[in-house]
Amino acid sequence: MRQSEWEKEKAIHILELVRSELYMDMPHFLTALNTLVLKEDERVAICATNGVYFYYNPLKIIDLFQNNAVFLNRSFLHSVLHCLYSHIWLKKNRVEFIWNVACDIIVEYTLDSMHKKSVSRILSYVRKDVYREIESLDGLSCITVYEWLCTRGDIQDLYYEFVVDDHTAWPKEQDDKIPQSSTVQKKWQSVAKQTLFDHKQKGKDNEDGDAFLVSSLQAKKSKYSFSQFLKRFSIVKEEMQIDLDEFDLTYYTYGMSIYKNMPLIEPLETKEVKKIYEFVIVLDTSYSIDENLAKRFISNTYSILSTSNMFYKSCKVHIIQCDDRIRKDDVISNQNEMDQLLNSFTLVGKGNTDFRPVFSYVNDLIDQKVFQNLCGLLYFTDGKGIYPKKSPAYKTAFIYLEDYDQSKVPSWAIQYRLEEKL
Repeated sequence: MRQSEWEKEKAIHILELVRSELYMDMPHFLTALNTLVLKEDERVAICATNGVYFYYNPLKIIDLFQNNAVFLNRSFLHSVLHCLYSHIWLKKNRVEFIWNVACDIIVEYTLDSMHKKSVSRILSYVRKDVYREIESLDGLSCITVYEWLCTRGDIQDLYYEFVVDDHTAWPKEQDDKIPQSSTVQKKWQSVAKQTLFDHKQKGKDNEDGDAFLVSSLQAKKSKYSFSQFLKRFSIVKEEMQIDLDEFDLTYYTYGMSIYKNMPLIEPLETKEVKKIYEFVIVLDTSYSIDENLAKRFISNTYSILSTSNMFYKSCKVHIIQCDDRIRKDDVISNQNEMDQLLNSFTLVGKGNTDFRPVFSYVNDLIDQKVFQNLCGLLYFTDGKGIYPKKSPAYKTAFIYLEDYDQSKVPSWAIQYRLEEKL
């Protein structure tokens, strides 16, 4: 056997042992640990992944196993967590180097929070300081850490502290439209759901240190398209149109053929349909929301509802702007009024975010009979605000563009992470 073949065989055996040790310590990772396919690549410093393969350097794997087995365990799970958190597909237009450091910090924070023997290490002073600072952020996620890093001048030093695997295999922005890349991302979303399910099956005795992992996995994107999601707010109501499903076409045709103009069964002139009658779209107008982004959101949302024939002929859509108070309320009932609003659209506010005033305002409109049949409320926001504790009497969904702190969202609220580009 050649030396290179022996090294490859030995490295594979070691990585299988790593998988087994991680599974014995954290059984909820069973599916995730076995999703990546092992693939030798001497060009990587230690390891790398693209969501499909776990690339490894055989010599480095053997050396780490002999001298620092815990770091090897952490390296493998580090790459797996990048996939579970969808880090490798969410860079978008962000600065690549800063995004990579933010992702590494979040993953290492997850590992250091677990307090598991297989991945336990002594925290450096740098890590302790970084963790203390990011825990004070308004919602701990890769996005908030990225924004925090953009204000610092020591990103290079933090890179050396938190770097583990190679990110050069991550899909580039132009790869996002490749079906294979999208398929891989969806596969990992399914793996994340399975990991959550397996974690829940363990029971409460083993949950210490896993709170951030669970919160991050629960915040992953919805499997439904936004247009499918909006259908949840439709209600059943009769509309004037022929219901072709409610009469026998055979008898109808027979009557017309015999009597020429006298059908034996007349079709019903009304039909039950699921549509939206009254609706509220709320825009978070705090300083963190971009005006053009908010404008595109209401335009796209109204376009989906109207082109999908989801509105009744007599519909009302309230477009409310709010930061910590109600700033504006525009009422739209047709496309012409929407066009007029968009032509003169300005975001009003730029204060702090408080979600509660909107619900008080809408509840007052219901009491005043302004709303007769409110189908639901969409709240477009970054999630960094004060949520109401009491559940409203109508369906409410918070629409997020980026990562958000799922633990702060009340249980009654519908959550949706918008995948489509605005």
